[in-house]
This record gives sequence, C-alpha cells and structure tokens, in this order.
Amino acid sequence: TADYDNFIFSVSCNFKKIDNINSMTDDLWRKQKNKTAVSSYLFDASKGYFKRHYQYDVEAKKQYNKLKSENKKVFDDASYTTIYRFDKEIVSQTNGSSKISKSKKAVMQRVSALDIINGKGNLANTIQLKK
Repeated sequence: TADYDNFIFSVSCNFKKIDNINSMTDDLWRKQKNKTAVSSYLFDASKGYFKRHYQYDVEAKKQYNKLKSENKKVFDDASYTTIYRFDKEIVSQTNGSSKISKSKKAVMQRVSALDIINGKGNLANTIQLKK
C-alpha cells in the first residue's frame, strides 16, 4: 500500500524460498534512480535462522545533502520499520534496536530515517528460531 500524502508505504511478502526475497530486492535496487544501501537475506532451515545482511552506502548521505532545506525536513520525524513474522518461536535476535514480540513469533525494528541516512542505523539482524 502507498500513502503519498503521509509518506507511508507498506510492503508485505510471503515467500516459499528466501532466494525470492533476494531476487525481489535486487530487482528493486536495479530500478532505483539513486542507489543507496544494499541488503540481502539468508534463511538456513536446517539451522533455523534468518539473516538480513545490510551494508550502509555513503550515497544516501550524498543524495540527502543535495536536497533543499525544506525537503530535508520530511526526514526529521521519518522512520523505517521492519517486521519479520515466523511460524516458529524466536529464540534470539542480534540487533539491539529490534524487539521480539510477546508471542515470540515476530521481530520489529524501527530506525530513524536520519540514522539510516547518516550511517548510524544498522538494519542487519540474525534471528534464531526454535528448532
């Protein structure tokens, strides 16, 4: 869904193979006018873990600095939120800014857009599932 007035966008996916997430994100990244950070995903069913690799790219800061002051203001209160849901319970996760839900079947992370732009927000995470 997309709400362009309030800059709220929601993407929901259900993948049978984790490689499909990588294909989707690679395709989206190739189509972007301004390329920034790179993410990839890995799921090891035998070990029961999901991993998101994230690498900051200074291009985000360069593109942000090109904006006019009034356009930069939109990022002051903006955040990036991810929620990962699983069928099995979560035993642990490695990102300090992420939280495991009460049901132990979801992990949520909310990061300030400015932290992402400035390289202070880390989106990487390894989520260990109960075997």
